[in-house]
Amino acid sequence: MPISDSRKTNRFSYIDIMKFVFSILIVMFHYSTHFGFPLFPGGRIAVEGYFMISGFFMMRSIKRQKKERSLGADTVHFIAHKYSALLQFLLPSVIVAEIVMESISAKPALQIVKEIPLLFFEIVPLLSLGYKGVHVIGISWYLSAMLIALAILYPLCKKFKENFILCFGIPAVLMIYGFLSHVNIHLAVPMWLDDFPVPTGILRGIAGCLAGCILYECSERISNKKLTGSGRVLLIALEMCGYIYFFYVIQKYPKSNYDYLLVFLLFGLLLVGISGITGLSKYYSTSKTSVLGTYLQYIVCIESLLLE
Repeated sequence: MPISDSRKTNRFSYIDIMKFVFSILIVMFHYSTHFGFPLFPGGRIAVEGYFMISGFFMMRSIKRQKKERSLGADTVHFIAHKYSALLQFLLPSVIVAEIVMESISAKPALQIVKEIPLLFFEIVPLLSLGYKGVHVIGISWYLSAMLIALAILYPLCKKFKENFILCFGIPAVLMIYGFLSHVNIHLAVPMWLDDFPVPTGILRGIAGCLAGCILYECSERISNKKLTGSGRVLLIALEMCGYIYFFYVIQKYPKSNYDYLLVFLLFGLLLVGISGITGLSKYYSTSKTSVLGTYLQYIVCIESLLLE
């Protein structure tokens, strides 16, 4: 069944709210890392939420596409569109970061001029692939991991759709996070591992974006389910307990094997919120929430570059 217009409004308002929350958590994580700020030092887990939302929208784009292109052309078009949207805040952030950092540095002018072309690897984010450029903002690895993961997953998801998600996506997500937990007890995994050919940052991107694809498929299947009064009350109570537990853990245990538990908890919370199957969904419907999700990304870029 198609989702009603009110449900669509609610789900996108909820996503905007969660992007706002993720942005704040990343800000708190940066301040905790650099200055010992005591609020939400485990906020880096919000990056997994951004990956999931990116995968969700990728799958939505595939399912709702009307203009048919070749698989290769369609993949290039999607990644180019995604990159152009990122570039709107990435490019000014890189420019401001470079100006700020060089204005307080003691480098000779000639050296600064020589380094400027290396900003290419920041404007076209390739840090997760190991390119040694000049990196001046703190989210370079995340952007590069996300774009590369989407470029890998898009043609597979488009060609095989539900079969790819059900037969490969779910096992792949479980295996990747299982591998990362074996490598490191928490999700602060080094971007590169000795004697391992695939960057772990990209593995996180693939696992998170795949989880977002699964999120889309699951939300489509349950979004029109109707709960009884007692069932709705119970689900709202569980949802609230889930949020409380999530914030408690990232405050109390910033680096622990709880990280992987929080990934699955975050998936469940996003599933319930995006599907809009509880009574809380009516509070997400407001025209102002898009500002929260859009402009907080600029703040994350600016504050991360100042902490570099």
